[in-house]
Amino acid sequence: MLHWSILPAFSRRSLDGCFAPFHCLTQLWYNTFMDYLLMGGAVCVIIALIAWYIKYSNGKNQKNTRQKNLQPVKCPLCDSNLFVGENIISKVYRPMNVPDQLMIVMGCPHCYPRCEPGLKRICPVCHKEVAPDQSLTARLFNKALGKKHVHVVGCSNCHKPRAQ
Repeated sequence: MLHWSILPAFSRRSLDGCFAPFHCLTQLWYNTFMDYLLMGGAVCVIIALIAWYIKYSNGKNQKNTRQKNLQPVKCPLCDSNLFVGENIISKVYRPMNVPDQLMIVMGCPHCYPRCEPGLKRICPVCHKEVAPDQSLTARLFNKALGKKHVHVVGCSNCHKPRAQ
């Protein structure tokens, strides 16, 4: 007969009420086999759930990144689409707490400081070509809620400041 100290602690429960040695070993083997079978099945289910989550989350992120690559913002000078992370290069005058500010727009990364091949810097007011050292004059309207609004007044040629 088997002694209690030889058997592991988790399998002692399987020998309660067992009198025949062969029957006890068969019952012990069956119970440990079932334990390992259930643990293996649980591990397989967990791995399948993790794989499904990774597949689902990657597909969802790819759809969002395709939509976010291109912003619905265009450069007022060269009319090129701006990608995420690209900003219009400009200077804003006066403090930010006034509702109306003067703004100078130099261009975007595609047309300032050097214009990419095939792009022309055109003034949206007078429709004439704007030189690389010239800029657009605009008014920036700060709204209390929502986005800021920019109204282009003209370029350095068609909109001269009143002081001159």
